[in-house]
Amino acid sequence: MAEQLRFTPQRSESPKAGSIGAATSDPVLLAQRWLSALLSQHQYSNLVSALVVVGPANAGPFEPAAYWPNEKAATSEHIRNAAERAMSTRLQITLPTSSGFVWAQPLLLDAALHGVFVVEMAQKQFPLSLREQFTLGEGWLYLPWVKQDLQTLRQNTQRLELVMEQVMAIEDEPSTLDAYQAMVTNASAKLNSDRVALGFVKGDKVKLQALSSTSDFEKRIDMVLLLESAMTEALEQGRATEYSSANPPDPIVAAALRAHLTLCRDYGSVHVLAVPFTRSPRETGVVLFEWAQTPTDDELALARSIVPLVGPIVLSRRHSDRPMQERFADWCRAEKDKLLGAQHGTRKLVYSSLLLVVAFFTFAHGEFRVAANSQLEGSVRRQIAAPYDGFVASAAYRAGQTVKRGELLATLDDKELMLEAQRWLSQQDQYSKQAQDAQAQSDLPQIQIVMAQVEQAKAQLELSESQLERTKITAPFDGLITLGDLSQSLGGAVKKGQVLFELAPLDGYRVVLDVDEADISHLQVGQRGELVVTALPNEKFPFEVKLITPVAKVKDGLNYFRVEGAVLESEASLRPGMEGVAKVQIDERRLIWIWTYRAGVWLRLKLWSWFGV
Repeated sequence: MAEQLRFTPQRSESPKAGSIGAATSDPVLLAQRWLSALLSQHQYSNLVSALVVVGPANAGPFEPAAYWPNEKAATSEHIRNAAERAMSTRLQITLPTSSGFVWAQPLLLDAALHGVFVVEMAQKQFPLSLREQFTLGEGWLYLPWVKQDLQTLRQNTQRLELVMEQVMAIEDEPSTLDAYQAMVTNASAKLNSDRVALGFVKGDKVKLQALSSTSDFEKRIDMVLLLESAMTEALEQGRATEYSSANPPDPIVAAALRAHLTLCRDYGSVHVLAVPFTRSPRETGVVLFEWAQTPTDDELALARSIVPLVGPIVLSRRHSDRPMQERFADWCRAEKDKLLGAQHGTRKLVYSSLLLVVAFFTFAHGEFRVAANSQLEGSVRRQIAAPYDGFVASAAYRAGQTVKRGELLATLDDKELMLEAQRWLSQQDQYSKQAQDAQAQSDLPQIQIVMAQVEQAKAQLELSESQLERTKITAPFDGLITLGDLSQSLGGAVKKGQVLFELAPLDGYRVVLDVDEADISHLQVGQRGELVVTALPNEKFPFEVKLITPVAKVKDGLNYFRVEGAVLESEASLRPGMEGVAKVQIDERRLIWIWTYRAGVWLRLKLWSWFGV
């Protein structure tokens, strides 16, 4: 900070006696007049030297503006030390000397340092009149800086008003193109510009987006290309560029502004100003102003200052309204920059992991199998029905029990059948005696009738005996009773043909699969698979597809096809009716296809139902 506050002595005219006179905006000239007036009104007999230092507020460099009696006042060691300490501390400084003292007063306006006033006196007592005169007259020294602050305030106010109008014009428009048009039209009216153009960077060129003079500028191809070239010139130079036909630049500068020159020459512009602006490295634009008459300094200053303020707002509106494909492209570019740039280690790790996963599932193959809920059934289901109407006499077995071939399952009541057999046996004996009597009498017709009755009785007896044998219901083969329990129906009536028991063999099974209709096209007769039942989850039973039924059934709101397969290796632990999951082996396919093909089927159906494609 101290280095900025050091002043550089340079030659300046010594103030002459007189008054301040007419106000001036030059701080150096005003300082000379002020010091001259201060010293002329009061004669200080012990005054050794006086010095006024001024410079740009706070920044410096601070240089001598007025001194007394000559330039040596600016080089005096006492004067320099006091001035530098007063400026660095921004406080009044009084330093003793061998003959008196040095007094330094910083020149502060609204906490901004503009310089310092220093006097050296050859007396020990500080003259109060000097401080009073300085206090009364220091306002004159601040006059140029007050004027400058007022001018800056006025310009900032104008700039702020114009920026607010531009922002309101942009935000009030519903569409992005209308917002562009409102911006250039408003800027043209406020800055007295004959034409204002707005363009955005695409690639290494600027593309015109809006023109204040017209909303349909595409037909004016020559002018559009020239405006885009002029804006591209400003983009290439990375700064605001301007060309004035009233005050042409030197040929070297003009060579870089050929499009600016052509606009002035061919389209009647006197002054052309192109100001680039940016929001991010990939979002840049240029605003070009044209005046048919020489613009004022305030208009040029406003044009240069509002574009960097309003431009990012326009780019923000453009950024938020860009199409979805551009949003996706920007996101991809941003992600690429993060991946290829420094830092973002976690992101790089995540993307690397995803890449490895995608690569694995893209190139890795696995066995494609169709899974379906299944149920185990016996290869044969034998039903044992009641041979005649009767009553249950006994029941030895019921469902869930295993039986051997020939074992008695149940018996039916045979009392009536036995009586019937006795009656026909008695009837047969009676007919036999009648036949003997007829033979003894040699009555041939009677013999024939009686012999027919004997045969009829014999047949009825055999039928009764057969029915008596069928009262004993036995197992036709070794197996498991899957249906039937007569132990709760002893003495109950049964009807002829009523199913009493259902048996399944223990040495042959078939598996029934309920295959979803989305998977049925992959199945063929002869394919192999494996079955896992709920009761034996740790064992797999191979099977072979034997039958695919062409008729679907509805279950839980979905369509299923019945597929039957023969179990190739069975165990004693298997039982008909067990349920589980069966998987049929199809072929080798990519893992990514295996895991996503159902989603693909669903998507294809939805696209067909929505769009017919």
